[in-house]
Amino acid sequence: LDLKAGGVAPIVQIARLLTLSKGGTQVNTLDRLRAAGSNRAISEETANDLVDAFEFINYVRVRHQVRQLREGAAPDNHIPPASLSSFERRHLKEAFSIIRKVQGTLGFIHRTDMTS
Repeated sequence: LDLKAGGVAPIVQIARLLTLSKGGTQVNTLDRLRAAGSNRAISEETANDLVDAFEFINYVRVRHQVRQLREGAAPDNHIPPASLSSFERRHLKEAFSIIRKVQGTLGFIHRTDMTS
């Protein structure tokens, strides 16, 4: 699993889109998501879910990178699913599901399928 490309980057892009759509000035992903919930760009529940997903994915990613550094390997964002606990796998699946759902909704609203 590429946690950065498959999890972190999409949430960052969602947060940017939501900020731009409402004329926000936030520059931090978590601030952008929280503002999106407050200004009704998305529901507060969805904003909170994205914050939780972002934090959990980053936690798993950083823990993986620390483990790699301790083993003398170069850190990366690719984590073998077999190295995850069942708890982590379940929560990552849920995080990715949240991301896909929001991407689908925003793609429909902003007609991103019409861009190249």
